Amino acid sequence: MSVKKEFELIQTMTQILDTRFRYVLEVRHSAWFEDEIFDFLKEQTVSLVNMEFKGGLNSSDSNSGRSNLPDLLEIKA
Repeated sequence: MSVKKEFELIQTMTQILDTRFRYVLEVRHSAWFEDEIFDFLKEQTVSLVNMEFKGGLNSSDSNSGRSNLPDLLEIKA
């Protein structure tokens, strides 16, 4: 799934989040670092978290040539 489609899902999902809690979106792909996404998350008071991995954010599996990390993990309280 593309970041655009996943972002649309997040926009929908944030509408039903319980405002008594604080939320964090953890991403593992640099495609998420766009002003539109930053601005939206700020408006929704959702924090953005990124983890670094040995070999860089887009470390590839030597067998497949594709990233071995998911683009989106979860939103959790």
